[in-house]
Amino acid sequence: MKKGGYVQGTVILVCVSARTGSTATRTRSWQEVKVEVAEQIDTMAGLNQTSRDMDASRTSRGRDLQMAGYAAALRVLTKYTTIDGVDMTKGGAAPE
Repeated sequence: MKKGGYVQGTVILVCVSARTGSTATRTRSWQEVKVEVAEQIDTMAGLNQTSRDMDASRTSRGRDLQMAGYAAALRVLTKYTTIDGVDMTKGGAAPE
């Protein structure tokens, strides 16, 4: 077995069909992303406090919070089929 501070994590990805015709603007989706990420971080901060109260040594660190932020953003962005006229179900970059 290797010794050291290796990072280990689990990612659970749940794929759900987007509602047909669900659209948003970049401004609206960006605001939703900010709220969702803030709520996720607050939740994890609460879990950290609970862990500290229980004398647990495992609390969320920067990388954990970063991954949680990505997941929160994806929860918002993947619920739309179109953002600012761009079909989000197709691959490729959005037009500038």
